[in-house]
Amino acid sequence: MINPEDLIRKVRELAENSPDCVYNGVTSCSYTQGECSNGTVGCIMGQAVLAVDPSQLYMVKMYDTNSFHNLSLNLLFDRPITEEEVKWCSNVQGIQDDGECWKKAVDEADGWNGEINE
Repeated sequence: MINPEDLIRKVRELAENSPDCVYNGVTSCSYTQGECSNGTVGCIMGQAVLAVDPSQLYMVKMYDTNSFHNLSLNLLFDRPITEEEVKWCSNVQGIQDDGECWKKAVDEADGWNGEINE
């Protein structure tokens, strides 16, 4: 099960460790495909979900090219994920999908939604 706060912390950690990383999707965003400029595979949200709870791989693959909102409806959380947390994660994903580096994606999501779980 995923704790939403742990998920957001992991996204922040990935962005901090690879701030200039840019995701290059295959044809669209994918949680499990597409190479990043740091040599890893999958978008920042997919990497974060699987790092926090690898047992979620089936759901991540099933919703591989869906929005984070759709994926979040099907992940197993240890408590309900809040609307603010879904918005923040969705914004990080969207900004990253637009070709921005991970640091900028997190910084812009913080600017739009306020800093969550800092």
